[in-house]
Amino acid sequence: MFSCGYNYYMSIFNSKQAPDGAPHPEQKPRFKGSIGRETIINIFDDCSDFQHREIRAGLVADKTLFVCWLDGITDGGDTARDILRPLTDLIRSGSDPTPERLMQGAVYSAQAKLRGDLDDVIDDICSGCVAVVFTNCAVTFEVKSKNQRGITEPKIEQSLKGGKDCFVEILRTNTALVRRRIYNPALKAKSLTLGRKSRTKAVIMYVDGVADPAIIEELERRLDAVDIDGALSSGAIEAYITDRPRSLFPQLLHTERPDRLAQQLLSGRVGLIVDGLPMAFMLPVTFAEFMRVPQDESQATYAPMLSRELSPIDWTRSSTQIIDQIRALIPWPCAAASILGANTKIFHAVPLGETKDVPGTLCARKKGIEAACGDGKSILITELQPDGGKRMAANAFLNGKRIAAGTVLNA
Repeated sequence: MFSCGYNYYMSIFNSKQAPDGAPHPEQKPRFKGSIGRETIINIFDDCSDFQHREIRAGLVADKTLFVCWLDGITDGGDTARDILRPLTDLIRSGSDPTPERLMQGAVYSAQAKLRGDLDDVIDDICSGCVAVVFTNCAVTFEVKSKNQRGITEPKIEQSLKGGKDCFVEILRTNTALVRRRIYNPALKAKSLTLGRKSRTKAVIMYVDGVADPAIIEELERRLDAVDIDGALSSGAIEAYITDRPRSLFPQLLHTERPDRLAQQLLSGRVGLIVDGLPMAFMLPVTFAEFMRVPQDESQATYAPMLSRELSPIDWTRSSTQIIDQIRALIPWPCAAASILGANTKIFHAVPLGETKDVPGTLCARKKGIEAACGDGKSILITELQPDGGKRMAANAFLNGKRIAAGTVLNA
């Protein structure tokens, strides 16, 4: 499965059938008939969002151009400005609007495709393209709607120092977010279509020369075998590309952060981005990858800049808090207390048992100095440094000093 050692690249791709049996071969062609006005109108029968216009293409009344699109996923304003108006101006100038002329730039669109297959024309229309239909061919122009959810900060994989953007539901927006991290043509993006009915677009991303070609080939083979009506959820896709769909352990990594996907691609992994999913798949993975847990930002705190004001020990605090203070302030500015009238840095202390002495009460011991704390417990100071002296063991300090019984420390 995917959650194995990195050296198991090939073992994760054992041959298997689809979860519901052998894949069913897709019927080709999916739509019968030749490219033309009546055929396309019949295909989109009962589709209220299907829009079309007929533009007179010459002096002959029966010579018209059939232009069609799907309202909502195609931008209406751009369609009128960049497609319909240039076509009308071209016709009024006396020019014949042939497919070749449209492909040469008569219409304002960054992407133009000459289609001679009815299946391709229907796929383009359903993907947000405007189709200008001729006899037995069509020219499609991409005029997708700009209505989409904006790029926001990650909700789950929050980062203090990393990127502040996350994937959305638009395929090309997601691939662009990755390309903004890797400015190199070695970053490849292979397109494919999933689902017999949904015709969901997907992209396999990898860095050429870094990713294992065998992994890419096997992933393509498995995705080609996906035989479901709609690839609309991550679970449906995972069931086809993992070896053990019912495993208790996840076999793929998911991420909502493009910077994390970019880093994994540079490490030799392969990414899969599916249109409509605000996330990306990453594979293969090691078991250690699943041990990483996103930080809970609500529980995070910021450490203040260290200063000497943090040094004095408040003996009314608990023994645990005082020991933590001693450990945290090494090597500078060090926790400190006034012992025998001299400011003394304390470098090490360990917890002792219960005590009835008031907080700050000192007692000389064989291995150090016992100090009472505010929680009814005491600590044993084992290493310190008196003001103007050197760092030493607490019992060595006691060799030249005498602590009277009942001495109480002052912070």
